[in-house]
Amino acid sequence: MARPTGYKSDYPKILLDLMKDGKKGVHLHAHFGINRKTFLEWRKKYPEFEEAYEIGWEECEKWWEDFGRMKMLEGDEKGFKYWISYMNKNFGWANKGEGVGGATINIGRMNVFQGQSKNELIENIENMLKDLPINAEFEVVEEIPALIENPREDMNGSEE
Repeated sequence: MARPTGYKSDYPKILLDLMKDGKKGVHLHAHFGINRKTFLEWRKKYPEFEEAYEIGWEECEKWWEDFGRMKMLEGDEKGFKYWISYMNKNFGWANKGEGVGGATINIGRMNVFQGQSKNELIENIENMLKDLPINAEFEVVEEIPALIENPREDMNGSEE
């Protein structure tokens, strides 16, 4: 006789809630008190659990995008670098994205370059911000021209 897995009908909602908070992998398995094999079995056996997982994956990636945006805006270079690494490893971001307007974007250093004038760089940055798939308005702030003029300075004004 097979041992019952302990699956409950409220697990899809719990799964989705956990993933909306950026949890994935072992965090999910541990929460339900199961191993990876059982988790995969539940996904195959219970369509509502699989559907919650598919929706949850998008929600999880959204949570991590928001986390990275927050770290970038806070000027937290270590947190932002960790985020880049995490997104590359967990969501396949290493091959995503292309430059805008012929410019090259080095996401790891957040530098925009291509032999453009200061005004061209500012215009490209404004265009990139407008194209971001988020529900927010951005304005180019006074710090952007200063960063373009002094690209070797970090967010705290000290040189690399």
